[in-house]
Amino acid sequence: MVDIVVNFNSKKVIETVNKEINTTKDDLTNTLLQTLKTPAFITGGRYGSPVRGGKFIRSWKVVKGKNFNKIINGQPYGELLDKGRSRQAPRGVVKPSVEETIKRVSRKNKIRRD
Repeated sequence: MVDIVVNFNSKKVIETVNKEINTTKDDLTNTLLQTLKTPAFITGGRYGSPVRGGKFIRSWKVVKGKNFNKIINGQPYGELLDKGRSRQAPRGVVKPSVEETIKRVSRKNKIRRD
């Protein structure tokens, strides 16, 4: 007689999955932060932050929570810039930078978006 026993260590699987999720979350956060900190005049206004004195672009910060990462910019005129109130970034700041980040991550991981 042959007995086959399969053990499944769900705790280890969950730990591994959580570690992968956190790594992916941090990679996405870092890529988006890098994109936001790119001067918009370098990209022709396609993405990034406009630069006048440099205070806005230097103000991007990451706040890490247990299940989330949050990117913030505390400058009071940030909303106006995000609405396209700059010749350097007429499309705004956040949405074009998120779109660029998705492209970069998709290329890096060879993900097709249909």
